[in-house]
Amino acid sequence: RSQRHHFEFSLIFIDLDNFKRINDENGHMAGSGLLKEFGDFLLKKIRISDVGIRYGGDEFVLVLPQTSQENAFLFTSRLREQLSEHQFLKDRGLKVKLTASFGISTYPADGQSIDELIAAADKAMYHVKRGNKNGVFACSRGHSLLSTFGSSGTSRN
Repeated sequence: RSQRHHFEFSLIFIDLDNFKRINDENGHMAGSGLLKEFGDFLLKKIRISDVGIRYGGDEFVLVLPQTSQENAFLFTSRLREQLSEHQFLKDRGLKVKLTASFGISTYPADGQSIDELIAAADKAMYHVKRGNKNGVFACSRGHSLLSTFGSSGTSRN
């Protein structure tokens, strides 16, 4: 549809920071519960027209139709802030705080196919992972946007 109507769309690749620690410290049932809660958290933050997908393991993808790179970056930065304030697994008495690394690609600047767009967003996400984690990176022809924040990982209160 974006190709036919000449609309941009953005893809956000999300990887939870230090997720293995949740499984190691609290067991795989807690890790599975956290993944479900995180998916529910994402679905509450996106528009009806957006698509949220668990890509695999602790990785998620959001597809934002008719969304420029700049608007995707603003949305993702707000999402990252809201995530840092949210407590997960409260019903299990754990109160887990979570951070994530976010990579953004935008059609058509970063790729013409879904495979190219996923690869570009994944590469952008790994740029954050190699740094401080807990940040957002978007790269497009001629410029890039980078926002990283403080410490990364998971913590319990």
